[in-house]
Amino acid sequence: MDRRILKTRNVIKNSLTSLMKEKAFDKITIKNITEKANINRATFYLHYMDKYNLLEQSQNDILNEIKEVLSDAFKTFNPESLPIQDVNTIIPFLTCVYESIEKNSEFVKVVLGGNGDLNFQLKFKSLIEDLIKKISVIKTPSAFCIPMKYLIETATSIHIEILSNWFENEMDKTLMSWLVSHLT
Repeated sequence: MDRRILKTRNVIKNSLTSLMKEKAFDKITIKNITEKANINRATFYLHYMDKYNLLEQSQNDILNEIKEVLSDAFKTFNPESLPIQDVNTIIPFLTCVYESIEKNSEFVKVVLGGNGDLNFQLKFKSLIEDLIKKISVIKTPSAFCIPMKYLIETATSIHIEILSNWFENEMDKTLMSWLVSHLT
């Protein structure tokens, strides 16, 4: 894709992110976004149909990036052959997810926050759920005392809460070391 297009989209996305720190998405207008981005409405509409399309594409970009990173991790680490408790199985996947989130932290923080979008949280939970289902031990429900759907819901909710706390602590770099020590 042309670098100018990427730069313009990035400016628009950053403007939306900045505005969402100040007020709820529903209160943000195209005019607010274009003024913040210092572009005209026509430029905005060259890239996005409306603010909802901007939000959805921005969310999907992050989720697709995480999926790509996870896909690469699955090429390196075969979760089918390792137990879930093995740090060599779970940490690479979590690291990939959290590194992608850290790279996009400003946007992820606002869409998961009070002015954000529940839809992103649901999409993120779905991504984590798919990851959990790919790990072999999770496929054997007899290993757990609770029904699988509750186990998956608990695990995905934990990741959302970890992210929320991580953001509250200004993305403390000790998160990954904490995860390693508590998951091993």
